[in-house]
Amino acid sequence: MKKIAALTTIVAGLASSCAAQEAINYASIDAYLAETIAADRPGCGVGVIDEGGLSYERYRGLAEREHNIPLTEESVFEVASISKQFTAFAVNLLVEDGKISLEDPVSEYFPELPASADQMTVGQLLTHTSGVRDYLTLMLYQGYRLPDYFDVEDILALLGRQQNTDFTPGEKQEYSNSGYVLLAELVARVSGLSLREFAQQRMFGPLGMAHTVFYDDPMMIVPGRTYGYAPMENGDLGRDVSARGVVGDGGVFTTLGDLAKWDANFYDNKLGGGAALIERIETPATLADGEQTPIASGFFIRNYRGQRQVGHTGYYGGYKGLYSRYPDVHRSLIVLCNNEDYSPPRMARELLSIMLAGHLEPAKERPPRPAEGDDDARTFSSRAIAPGRYYSEELDTYWEISRENGDTRLRIPHGEPMALKASGENILAPEDQWYALHVPAGRGEAKRFDVVYEDYSGIPFVKTDDD
Repeated sequence: MKKIAALTTIVAGLASSCAAQEAINYASIDAYLAETIAADRPGCGVGVIDEGGLSYERYRGLAEREHNIPLTEESVFEVASISKQFTAFAVNLLVEDGKISLEDPVSEYFPELPASADQMTVGQLLTHTSGVRDYLTLMLYQGYRLPDYFDVEDILALLGRQQNTDFTPGEKQEYSNSGYVLLAELVARVSGLSLREFAQQRMFGPLGMAHTVFYDDPMMIVPGRTYGYAPMENGDLGRDVSARGVVGDGGVFTTLGDLAKWDANFYDNKLGGGAALIERIETPATLADGEQTPIASGFFIRNYRGQRQVGHTGYYGGYKGLYSRYPDVHRSLIVLCNNEDYSPPRMARELLSIMLAGHLEPAKERPPRPAEGDDDARTFSSRAIAPGRYYSEELDTYWEISRENGDTRLRIPHGEPMALKASGENILAPEDQWYALHVPAGRGEAKRFDVVYEDYSGIPFVKTDDD
């Protein structure tokens, strides 16, 4: 009996030691936030969820700078692309209702889209494997500026003009906001309710998320809302004035407390479909060649230093956010900011080392950055492109090519001329941009080009002012 008692004492001591080792050092999080976030500027709310509840909730900074209103637990943030998981859940509830299938062709719900919609499925929209072009990229090509208003009709018209997809549906994975705008409209067309109404009735209401809404009308009043701030040319912070009538890819306003209620539902789904629905949403897509991707329905699924990470970031209109779950230890991290100067992913690296202490593998050393001048610089010869106005039927917009002091320059709507430099054989690229102009091979000056992002199919522009 004495041996059993002694053994029991040892086991209890070990359990106590392990529990102490795994406890979260909230004082260290406090110290980090005090050092990182200024109290007199738009700032951030940070929440830690442990064993199903919001075990830590702190706010530093201002919700509204004009009236010096501080952030509090009542503060409502836009979460931008973190919203995609709510859209994905709504779509999967319609699957549970038997009203749609993830194998349905997109054209079944969007007959106004091009023939390529016959080849892509609802499930591929959810997992960014459809090949549908990103509307934000297309609108930037059109000269769209962040304050400009747009709605779903504008996006459908833009997508309806596209003559190609970025790739054959199912063969690759490329993040596309367009897919989630289409999914939001699909929910409306199938259910007869807007995504805002559907989410309120089937998701936010039942979970008691009283401060959460899909913000589908820029005239809406959202009690407790914060405002997003971004740096201005003079270095000061100004209020971001973006306006949009589109949700699905973004648009959710919520609080840390409401996200904690949402988080709990992943462990005990009360909205329909039980654990099978959660598993379906969290299963990464598999491509046609059998390769598994890192993206599921509204989530990135990664391994973070030995822990399974299910999460997403968001960035739009002066707001930045991060919400990531670590199911194996039943912990989650939320960082919501209304100041574009802050980086939730960078903050998360520090916070997770505290929040998951005792559960993480050692961090891998990052390779040193190459010294300046180490690049293997190459000079390309590139075919000249004729000055003039070029038109894209798919974008319904004009770009202008000009020459100045021997430089070839590109000007897109509402933009300043940018010098084009040869970056490959018959490839011209504007500096600090994400796209390039592919010029067809041939003799003389080219009178057409394709705008290409990475290795995806190009959008053609043709010269329009020839004699």
